[in-house]
Amino acid sequence: DLIVDSKGNLYFTDPPYGLAGGLEGPNSELGFCGVFKVDKDKKVKLLNKNLLRPNGIALSKDETILFVADTEQDAIFKLRLENKQGELKEELFLRVPHPDGIKMDKLGNLWVTSSKGVVVFDEQGKEVYVLSLPKQPANCAFGGENDNELLVTARDCVYLYKLKW
Repeated sequence: DLIVDSKGNLYFTDPPYGLAGGLEGPNSELGFCGVFKVDKDKKVKLLNKNLLRPNGIALSKDETILFVADTEQDAIFKLRLENKQGELKEELFLRVPHPDGIKMDKLGNLWVTSSKGVVVFDEQGKEVYVLSLPKQPANCAFGGENDNELLVTARDCVYLYKLKW
């Protein structure tokens, strides 16, 4: 998964899922799963290599915190971007079963696709809503005018929900 900030920096996670399925060959070139940044000059920087299966990724509204879903640890971690030197230390933010894709809405709520459905958490990590779906969601995105539509992907379908802000 990836996200781009307002300055054009790209942040992405590199889990081993293609490797596990044999899609990318038998071995990882790096030997670890990481969270990376590519700046506007195309320089790649490793931000963290301590997470087991970094997957979904989102930025806080003020772009000072990177949220990363770790599917294997059933957790969402925070990486504080103020630290300019070296790797960023992960901080546990919340627990949710089998998190996958994550998105931050314009109000500062974190939307997490998980085996529980789409779970919405407030800025303190408190669960505020669960959207149950017929099939397990994999990722989500906001669209439409004023981001008033929620699109949710599952293995073989896409769900569309109208949101009232």
